[in-house]
Amino acid sequence: MAISKYAGNLFRNHLLRTDTWSKTTTRYVCLCTTSPTSSSTGSTIVEVADGNYARQSLGASDSNWDGTTDLATQNLSDILFPAAAGSYTATHWAITDASSAGNLLAYGSITGGSVAACERFKLAIGALDITLS
Repeated sequence: MAISKYAGNLFRNHLLRTDTWSKTTTRYVCLCTTSPTSSSTGSTIVEVADGNYARQSLGASDSNWDGTTDLATQNLSDILFPAAAGSYTATHWAITDASSAGNLLAYGSITGGSVAACERFKLAIGALDITLS
């Protein structure tokens, strides 16, 4: 798991400088076919190309994200994507702050991300494992 330069700069500027950050209440989970980089944005990540694919919303709330481990969190519920129109393979997940385009916040790899037509891809509880160091 990694955070984007955008998210790192938000953290730095809010914690150590005079900038403030108005946090949005919803995060969007994306499936990618290539690895995002720290410089990627919500517009430049390469998402699954499937007619039924859509980013899935997951609120920025204590009920959706674990807070029991220092410097770490993970999703507390399954994240289900719509039934695939065709087959695809997702190799990475990404979290953005918008349902399309937007800013990339964090990303990580997926193991076993192949989906056949009419199947639903699921990121299980704990699949989005985010650790800061």
